[in-house]
Amino acid sequence: MTRPTMPKGTTLPGPWADLEEVQEVNAQMDVDWFAAGGFFRTEIEGPLRGGRLFVTSEQFVGSDGYAAPRLFTVRMVSDEGRVSTVGPFNEMTRADAEALVALLMIGACT
Repeated sequence: MTRPTMPKGTTLPGPWADLEEVQEVNAQMDVDWFAAGGFFRTEIEGPLRGGRLFVTSEQFVGSDGYAAPRLFTVRMVSDEGRVSTVGPFNEMTRADAEALVALLMIGACT
């Protein structure tokens, strides 16, 4: 796995007060990330941290009823309100995702 980093020029704290504010701005964009849902059954796990970071969990459920384990992903909100993935998608435990957020918050992954 490559070392997760924040995009160059990204600062913490970010400009966002909470996820509700991000959701309002994001809903006005060409791609509403929070409305996507999809077959990964994405759930938001906790609050926005550092005005920019949050954790999601995803669980793939197939048409045959197979349900993969729920795994976690770290997300970052840009200054414009776009949501992207930091680190691996749907590969971490909750503890690993929280640890990555903590490292990003202290600047250890920049």
